[in-house]
Amino acid sequence: MKYSLVFVFIWAYSSIQTAAYSQKLSIELHNKTGVSLDSIQLNGIFIGQLMNDSSATFEGFKEFKISGPWPLMRIRAVDSSGASMQSLALCGTKALTVREGHYQFDIKLNNEGLGRNLFLIRSQ
Repeated sequence: MKYSLVFVFIWAYSSIQTAAYSQKLSIELHNKTGVSLDSIQLNGIFIGQLMNDSSATFEGFKEFKISGPWPLMRIRAVDSSGASMQSLALCGTKALTVREGHYQFDIKLNNEGLGRNLFLIRSQ
C-alpha cells in the first residue's frame, strides 16, 4: 500500500509537470514604428532590438492579458536617436488571461498627444 501511494504521487507529479511544459506561449512582434528599436522590454522582460519593418518571435512568457485586439503588456524601447519611449497604461476591464498559443502583434508609434508613445495591437 505504501509503495502504491508513492507511485501515484510520482505519476501525478510528472503529469502536472508535463502539462505545465506543454502549455507553450509565443509572441511574434512586428516593428511598424518607422524606426529601429533597441533595448526593448515587454512587461519588464528584456527582448533586445528589432529593426524597422522586421519581426521576431519570443518565447518564455508564462501569461499575459488581452482585451480585444489590445494586449495588456507594457512595452519600453529606445529608438536609433537614443530617445526612450514606452506605452501608456491600458485598462484591463474584462481582459482574458492567455497562457498558450501563438500571438502576433504590431508595435506602432503614436506621435500625438503626450509625445512619442509605443503601443501594441494584434496584427491583421
